[in-house]
Amino acid sequence: MAPQPTVSQPGPPTAARARASTRGRKTAAAAAPAPEPEVPLHTVQIAKSVVQEIKMSLLLATPGPDTPTTIKNYLEAAHRHYDAYLRKSGKLPVK
Repeated sequence: MAPQPTVSQPGPPTAARARASTRGRKTAAAAAPAPEPEVPLHTVQIAKSVVQEIKMSLLLATPGPDTPTTIKNYLEAAHRHYDAYLRKSGKLPVK
């Protein structure tokens, strides 16, 4: 017996044929660069170790009227302190 040639049956294209036609082409979504996540301008990313250090400093600080109670207040106070230091040392102009 001789092997019979396979005959493709007419009908809808198979999934393999549909996929093969797009092989090597980039789709519009793949060609476009991924959008960067929007980060509000007032946010700051801080390393976990720094956050833990700030939390420990807040816990160990003696309570007082000028003692910051939140991380945000701590960072604002640190910024004011550093700004004053830079102005005193002449690295920033005096207001």
